[in-house]
Amino acid sequence: MKWLSGLITKKLDKKMNSIIRDIYTNNEGTFISTSAFWEASEKFAKDKGVKIDNNSSNIYFKMMIDNEEVDVTFYKNRRNGTTDICVEESEKALKKAMEKIRTKS
Repeated sequence: MKWLSGLITKKLDKKMNSIIRDIYTNNEGTFISTSAFWEASEKFAKDKGVKIDNNSSNIYFKMMIDNEEVDVTFYKNRRNGTTDICVEESEKALKKAMEKIRTKS
């Protein structure tokens, strides 16, 4: 049965990578509602080594897409149990955060 678990993990990894790449390519920096169930998103993040608080409704991590570091954020959609995802190139995300800090000062 271990082979079945491995197969499921590979399929999940392939699907989530595809979703994340598509969001990065077509909607960078925008939260997109997906059909990915929250539990699958949590598993994907855990498989990437992300530590997750059991009660958390968001997950943040970095990953590489085509040799570019991107910030990935998963938000749990409480209405239907799916995941809203935002993907943005890490340097752009950092610049946005710094601009927000400056405007609040």
